[in-house]
Amino acid sequence: MPCKILDEHVYPSSEFAKVAKDWIVVKIDAEKETELAQLYEIKAFPTTIFFKPDGSVFERQEGFMASSNDPVRVGAEFKTQLIDLMN
Repeated sequence: MPCKILDEHVYPSSEFAKVAKDWIVVKIDAEKETELAQLYEIKAFPTTIFFKPDGSVFERQEGFMASSNDPVRVGAEFKTQLIDLMN
């Protein structure tokens, strides 16, 4: 469910678009892209990884703990956390 919340409430938002305009955003399905998931040690969903230009990991956020079961509120909380990381 968290990945669907990202798809529906975070990625399409204007706030995310403003912050992500200078980033290259790539989404993978770690259940299908198992080699990439192993390479980057993805064990929780969603996992957000920020890379430096040299390809090394700058920051990572694994999973997401929400204070609500409401997808709109969860999306807003995750969006805030993700935007904070990107700034």
